[in-house]
Amino acid sequence: MNMWWTITALSVVVNIFFVWYIRELLIRFSYMGTETDKIYTDLQTYEDHLSTVYDLPVFYGDSTLSELLKHTSEVRDLIGTHKEIFNLEENVLPDEQEEEEDA
Repeated sequence: MNMWWTITALSVVVNIFFVWYIRELLIRFSYMGTETDKIYTDLQTYEDHLSTVYDLPVFYGDSTLSELLKHTSEVRDLIGTHKEIFNLEENVLPDEQEEEEDA
């Protein structure tokens, strides 16, 4: 009988540890998602500003700005992929979205 209490106590301690560990992982995951959103927004703002400068008559067609704009778009797309990975909200699939709009 004493062995069962030991096993139960050990099980409770291990379960408490796992609950704590999972909670810490979720906090870090949420933080990463939030920071990725901020980086994505800042990069989008930078890309818009760069595009505005590129469209000015003085700089229009400049190859350096053109390549910088292209590189910025590539980095934004890469960060956008990470943003989708760290997004904790449920994503609605396009088929489900159409059904919701019809209802």
